Amino acid sequence: MSGKSVLVENIIRNTEVFDRPPQQIFYVQKFSSQSELRDRVLFTTELPKDWNDVPTLIVIDDQITEKAVLREAEDLFVRTSHHKNASVVLITQKSDRSHVVL
Repeated sequence: MSGKSVLVENIIRNTEVFDRPPQQIFYVQKFSSQSELRDRVLFTTELPKDWNDVPTLIVIDDQITEKAVLREAEDLFVRTSHHKNASVVLITQKSDRSHVVL
């Protein structure tokens, strides 16, 4: 597991770091996960289109090459997260370095 994944997993395990801890967590990735966090996290291959207006965490993991996901992620960061009470984490990697955007 990479340092980025460990960081995000620790955030999910310790949601008290949020002012309003998320009541639901979506983890968007290409492949299904066998994570022990399955009881707290909804793993999916697509960005959520709608969710309850409760504090929400959306993690987008290694989807930088998926153009449709990137377009939707931009809207999440710019508009939706603010109006729908969501925090968004974007994890990307390049061949020479990795990035986590919170």
